[in-house]
Amino acid sequence: MILGPKTPLKEARDYVDARARDGVECPCCRHFVKVYRRKLHREMATFLIHLVRQYRRTGEWTHVRDLDAAGTRKSSTDASYLVHWGLLERRGRGEYRPTEEGIDFVMDRIEVSRWVELRNNEPQDFSSETVSVVNALGSPFDYKELMRGMP
Repeated sequence: MILGPKTPLKEARDYVDARARDGVECPCCRHFVKVYRRKLHREMATFLIHLVRQYRRTGEWTHVRDLDAAGTRKSSTDASYLVHWGLLERRGRGEYRPTEEGIDFVMDRIEVSRWVELRNNEPQDFSSETVSVVNALGSPFDYKELMRGMP
């Protein structure tokens, strides 16, 4: 199929949709479009644990630099993806607070989808396989040690 300036928008969308898993240049805007699978991993779980600890102390939104202020990097470059699992909320740049689900996940009361597939930072699909906070942290990881002193 040759796409040109007279190609109907629906055909262009169908073209992109059919190829987005492998990655494709949009014929309309020339942006690269790809579906990315993001797995909930140790760094993200650790960030959420520290965020929940801070939230339970203050009840306030926390900026990532405040989590890092103690000299131990506690932020995660992937932390913002936790929004897609409904585990935290974001306000502005770098300000977060956990949701009730985020707190339940950290306290090991619920499991969440192991991964989310994103296209243009919008969820497309979630894993039916779930993961607990302990599993996300991986082994050898001492969950009880990390949780010691949790208010």
